[in-house]
Amino acid sequence: MNEKVTIHDVAEHANVSIATVSRVLNELGNVKESTRDRVYQAMKEVGYQAAAQSEKMQEQEKRILLIFVTALGNFFTGRELDGIIETANEEGYECVVYKLRTQKYSLEDMSALAHAVGASGILMSLPNVPVEVMEKLAQMYPVVQFSEYARGCDVPYVSIDDTEAGKRAVDFLIKQGCRRIAMINGPLRYKYAQGRLDGYLTALREAGIEENPLLIVHQTEQGMDGTIAAAEHLFDTAQGMDGVFAISDLAAAAVLRVANQRGFRVPEDLALISFEDSDFAQVYTPSFTAIQIPAFHIGKLAARLLIDRLHGNFSSPPQINLQINLTIRQSTSV
Repeated sequence: MNEKVTIHDVAEHANVSIATVSRVLNELGNVKESTRDRVYQAMKEVGYQAAAQSEKMQEQEKRILLIFVTALGNFFTGRELDGIIETANEEGYECVVYKLRTQKYSLEDMSALAHAVGASGILMSLPNVPVEVMEKLAQMYPVVQFSEYARGCDVPYVSIDDTEAGKRAVDFLIKQGCRRIAMINGPLRYKYAQGRLDGYLTALREAGIEENPLLIVHQTEQGMDGTIAAAEHLFDTAQGMDGVFAISDLAAAAVLRVANQRGFRVPEDLALISFEDSDFAQVYTPSFTAIQIPAFHIGKLAARLLIDRLHGNFSSPPQINLQINLTIRQSTSV
């Protein structure tokens, strides 16, 4: 037997997903007979022996944490994963990070993948997971959500109050004398974008400032190109703005770039406040006033909450919003 042969090799050889192979091995339904035959044939051809692999999996049981995310390329998610992995490793756990390429969440696929990697618990940061999917998955595995979470269910999470954070950012711009405050927001499919928009609108309403839809731009794509496109669109449509609330440090950088190209001075003509407060917020000139999100600590606490539950410790609050802080720098100070 070739001990290096894994379920991944079987999936690749049979041209099916890892989840499908796991369903075949565990005799779960919803697999066509022809597909099942193809998986068994692939197992023979690559020399995979299910019993041996099952034994290995049992040896690793309770030492693997599976992490579901939708993005890996941004600073914020990276810091969350750093926190999770550091805490997991300190407690003797390894982590498997899986990027979901679709938001059509399948309970069967997620649970099958968890079984395939021998996960004892799941951490996830996924937008718009249906409550029924989340609750059923939490009945099968201990689950803790971080940052993004399913509303309306009791599954534990660690996050921040995005509405409060958004309001605090805009309240500060209003205190600086801004009255035509624009916002570059993320895609509204994300909980954070919905919450920070609510905070923005609440701050305007409480200050007696009328909402102007032309001052709000939602990114349709994440990443540098989509963010710059959103900033350019904002400057094209938001005439007379005197302040900008940017949803991330990347969005603030895009605003600063377009402002410089079009002859606007920050902060003299345009106050700018950011979110995240990554290291990059201090590198730009002017440096960014920013709402600091404790991404690393969100990850650490989410991992700690899950591991405690795996060990039978349920003393920690199941749903936690961490404190945010405002750091004042050059982009709002004349």
